[in-house]
Amino acid sequence: MSSDTSSLSILVVVIAAMILVPFIFIGAVVLIALPAVRRRRRHWQTTAASLGLQSDPLCMYGHRGLPVRIFWTNEGQSTGEMNMEGAVLMGRYDVRGGRAGLRYTYCRALLEPPLRLGLSVARNSGAVTDSSSIRTGHSSFDNAFTLGAREGPQAQRLFLSTLADDLALAAQSGWQLSVTDWFVEIRIGGDYSSQFTERNPALLHAALDTVVHCGQRLLEARRSLPATVSEQSIIAGWKRCAPRVGLRLDHSQAMLSGTHGGMQAEVYPDCVGQQEWRTIFRLRLPRPVGFKLYLSRKGTADRVWPVRGKQVIEITQLADPIIEQAFDVCANMGNALLQALTPEARQELQRLSYRASDVVIEDDKFEASVPGVLTEPDQLQEILNTMAAMVSAMMPTVSR
Repeated sequence: MSSDTSSLSILVVVIAAMILVPFIFIGAVVLIALPAVRRRRRHWQTTAASLGLQSDPLCMYGHRGLPVRIFWTNEGQSTGEMNMEGAVLMGRYDVRGGRAGLRYTYCRALLEPPLRLGLSVARNSGAVTDSSSIRTGHSSFDNAFTLGAREGPQAQRLFLSTLADDLALAAQSGWQLSVTDWFVEIRIGGDYSSQFTERNPALLHAALDTVVHCGQRLLEARRSLPATVSEQSIIAGWKRCAPRVGLRLDHSQAMLSGTHGGMQAEVYPDCVGQQEWRTIFRLRLPRPVGFKLYLSRKGTADRVWPVRGKQVIEITQLADPIIEQAFDVCANMGNALLQALTPEARQELQRLSYRASDVVIEDDKFEASVPGVLTEPDQLQEILNTMAAMVSAMMPTVSR
């Protein structure tokens, strides 16, 4: 009897050990890694403050002449071993199987309004320049970059100026520079000594200065280009309706701007993909709202996330079936958001959601895009009035 009891005890101990040992191992790994993770986060926060930017664990963001973002991501992972490093994305831990890749940092300056050229400028990594690349006549630029665009002649004119020399100089300085319609970007990393760029604020400072300078030069050069045929049509339509909407027309940027509901307002066209035109409405809020809300209509081209890169957000439930059935909803600071969405604000958001492809509220910016280019005064006025009414319903709940 005692022999049976002894055998059973041994079996229980073995089973308990099999269950507990993995948890003990994982706990030990976490305890070892946690101080390093905290040090990195402190470095990230300190560096963001030194650059005058706000931060979350994945992203620094703010304004330095242009809206800017700095974010990091792991790239180049391969299968075979367990990667214990987790990245916070969409409010969840993403722990991928495979060998951990290198950590890259991206510095972006956002272009507002977008360039509307279908532009793609990337470093020429081959020994021979890509034969499909548009040639500008600036040998230093053509050798350093490949240039593609939906509006080829316009893109070629864009780089006939000294802008091409500025970008070529950045490439000669060692920056991995790229450009799209929506942003100028520098990619830093690729070796183990340069993974944690937050330890070198001077490097990030120089990268930000470079992308902002190139972004400002791009916007300046874009304003000097003649309007395309499609832009001429938009300008003609907006010239007729601008007085009725109460905004003024900026011919050089094909944009309506002015004041609406006591807030700075802008309306401009954008082209997502090759031919999907949208009208972008933007209001500058009286003060930052303290939360972020992103609505992207399901089944449509995404205009929100390719520009913003990574940041810590969550899939959010608004308890609103009308919105959640049509949109992917992401946000942060959920309590502040739900407090701001008063019944009146929800009603206006629902009204806006019937027309919009996406809605963004972040910091002091409220933005919505609508399919097609709206040139009728009543259509423009309807969207602006709905947005202004939503702001009026939200702002009393937002603390100063």
